[in-house]
Amino acid sequence: MRGWLRRCGFFPAILSVALAGHWVCAFCGRSVRRCRGGCGLRANWGGAMGGRPRSGRRPGPVPTPGTLLGRFALELRRLREESGSPSFETLSYETARLGRAFSDTSLRNACSGKQIPTWDVTEMFIRSCVAYAHGNPEHAAEVARGWVAKQLVAEWTKRWRALHQSDQPERPPVAAAPASELEGNLPAEVTSFVGRHRELAEARRMLRRSRLVTLTGMGGVGKTRLALRVATGLVQEHARDGVWLVELASLTYPEMVARTVAATLGIREAARLPLEAIRDFLLDKQLLLVLDNCEHLLEACAGLVRELLQAAPGLRVLATSRQPLGVTGEHIAQVSPLSLPGNADLSNAGEIARYDAIALFVDRASNVVPNFAVTEENRAIVARLCRRLDGIPLAIELAARRLRVLSLEDLWERLAEDFRLLRNGDRAGPRRHQALQAVFNWSYELCSPAEQKVWARLAVFEGGVALDAAEIVAADDEFGGDEVFDAVAGLVDKSILTRIDTGGQARFRLLDTLRQYGRDRLAAAGEEADVRRRHRDWCAELVYRAESEWSGFRQSRWYTRLRNEHANVRLALESFLADGEGDRALAMAGALAFYWVSSGTLSEGREWLERALAQPGQHSIARARALWAAGYLSAVLGELSTASGLIDQADEVAQGVGDARTLADVANVRGLLAIYRGEFDVADELIQRSLDDYREIGNPYRVQLAMGMLGVVDSAAGNGAEAIDHYLEAGELGAETGEWWLHNNVRWVLSVQYLQEGKLTEAAELMKEVLRNKKHLNDRHGIASVIDTFAWVVAAAEAPHTATLLLGAAHRIWPTLHERFFGFPNLIALHHQCVQQLRETLGEGEFTAIFEEGAQLSTSQAVSYALNVREPGQGP
Repeated sequence: MRGWLRRCGFFPAILSVALAGHWVCAFCGRSVRRCRGGCGLRANWGGAMGGRPRSGRRPGPVPTPGTLLGRFALELRRLREESGSPSFETLSYETARLGRAFSDTSLRNACSGKQIPTWDVTEMFIRSCVAYAHGNPEHAAEVARGWVAKQLVAEWTKRWRALHQSDQPERPPVAAAPASELEGNLPAEVTSFVGRHRELAEARRMLRRSRLVTLTGMGGVGKTRLALRVATGLVQEHARDGVWLVELASLTYPEMVARTVAATLGIREAARLPLEAIRDFLLDKQLLLVLDNCEHLLEACAGLVRELLQAAPGLRVLATSRQPLGVTGEHIAQVSPLSLPGNADLSNAGEIARYDAIALFVDRASNVVPNFAVTEENRAIVARLCRRLDGIPLAIELAARRLRVLSLEDLWERLAEDFRLLRNGDRAGPRRHQALQAVFNWSYELCSPAEQKVWARLAVFEGGVALDAAEIVAADDEFGGDEVFDAVAGLVDKSILTRIDTGGQARFRLLDTLRQYGRDRLAAAGEEADVRRRHRDWCAELVYRAESEWSGFRQSRWYTRLRNEHANVRLALESFLADGEGDRALAMAGALAFYWVSSGTLSEGREWLERALAQPGQHSIARARALWAAGYLSAVLGELSTASGLIDQADEVAQGVGDARTLADVANVRGLLAIYRGEFDVADELIQRSLDDYREIGNPYRVQLAMGMLGVVDSAAGNGAEAIDHYLEAGELGAETGEWWLHNNVRWVLSVQYLQEGKLTEAAELMKEVLRNKKHLNDRHGIASVIDTFAWVVAAAEAPHTATLLLGAAHRIWPTLHERFFGFPNLIALHHQCVQQLRETLGEGEFTAIFEEGAQLSTSQAVSYALNVREPGQGP
């Protein structure tokens, strides 16, 4: 056997586990514990696999846990080790390639020994190890589903079952989320936090005693960084439902404040105003909201905070602003520059190093000059530098990074010269503002002419900029994309631009103060109008490309890109409307119709469409499609009368301009409205007409949409077999095109139909698959829908406690969304039927207690809980 294993050249040590049930090295025959790769297995692994070399790796110490869970986790760690010790990020990538993506955190937790992992995570952990060890990406997926992997999975199934054989209650326990997994969006710190011990303690003390604390101070003084550190320390103490950072610096219009807060909290807008939706969502939440950079939208921020604090007793707000909000009950914490040494404190290096300004300078300087420290020789010049910069953190950080190319003495001389020029030009300016302005001027002068130009031009972007966008907007006839690329790289090196990674795409951002400086430079150069025009033209083109590829495998990429560019989309739409180019605003807002729905920003989308439609214009294809889009959004929002009127207008304009696609869309939305009214015969006729037209036009996304809607009509009319046929056909089309959002929705309604047909196992398996995908896509409406309907399956399987807890978990998510189940009456009726059944089974008191327990779960906890529930009649 060992000889055959060696000749097969695949996974020898692990295969031995699958066949023999214990760890034996296939190369030398000793136990893996004794062999530990000493036979040369590890050195030759890469050659055997035809891929990654494994030489030079030595396994770490192996723990010897005494519990069954501990041993299970240890074996998983050994499995990963024998696969070549891939990182968890690599394993996560492998799971995505295999079609069932799990995060690196989930995979790491699986072998932590802290809790029993779900079988789904365990299985994909095993298969991803197999795929990685094979080494050839082209065949990895095939191997991960092949015979060897099946043997491993079968062996591990027995082990996993053993963990679940102990006396378990019908309702599995819910693990408390560790601090690192609590909900929220606080960014990870990329540099060390220096000093501020007194301010940190005082701000936390104030926030424990008060529900509104505002950190005030000048720009660049470090309000945002202090707020994030304060918030991090209070996550578990006062924020059971998470800490949420709302960045307001890029906003221009006051009405966007509430909408941005809603989007940050994941609230999908219903027909209600954003403020109402936020207020309802926060009613029973214990949550900390961090509002950053309120000063330019002070009145809007103050009004929002006042309303929310009155409505939500569990809400705390930590704001940063250059001036107080002026709300009753507000506690104000003044953020001053960092502490500085006086002349009397310069006696020795150790004495001045205890001051926060010096400590920050040393910390940041050591990032570019290894082993930099305050010495007896340099202590005086370091102190003079920090005092000249008035202890302003942003100014100190920018200056310290210049030590990459300058000596301390050169740094001091250049800074002193810049201050002399600044004082001569603006004697009336506040000293600290002069300090910051001087550093900005000096940083600007240190940039090459190309870098200066790109800095100014990129200041028109809001919410960050991707490299491809920078190469278009910052370029002109005499300054090409390659030069922009080099300039961006230089600005990153000089710490003017900060790189941020979102959705696999590198993006760059300017700090608010640096962005404002760039805008001033752009205006001074007389280029602002031209660059803003290029910005909105680029943004419109981006939207049109996204629409053209929405129905294919690039959809998820475009969804992420549009989410990242949402602030720039708003800016472009506003620019078109302000310049009286209503037709271009119509075309752009209408092209985003499916994005508005999938992202949950329906009310915002309809608002843009209404503003664009209100401007005078001729009948055109763009106007017809904008009217349809506004009607479609209104229908999903539940405003049927408004939707019907808009669709009638779209029909009239589309007939006048001969737009076949919009005419098909009109029939489809009229069919949707008929479903909402319970007129299923009418709906069937209208949707079938739209399906025929979509097929003739050749639009696969809309064909899939119409097929799925016909399935809903069949299901509501009691024609289960026909509904399943329609869902399966739509699902096949979605799988062929690679589209994900609608495809997963179709598979979800198919799972509900399986439930109605009594196929509980098929329903549960499919719902879990869709739930994993919805979690990966961060589709909160999808997550709530699947958890809610999965509760129906569990209830049908006679597990009322678990079903009730799942309903409570879904109920907690629903208030953040628009119409439940997209307003489909048959699904809403099934929900109420399940609730009534559980109330009768458990009794009102027990039902309410368990339901409220489920409502305490975070979204991530609810998903993990649902995935851990055994499928009816199955489960490893």
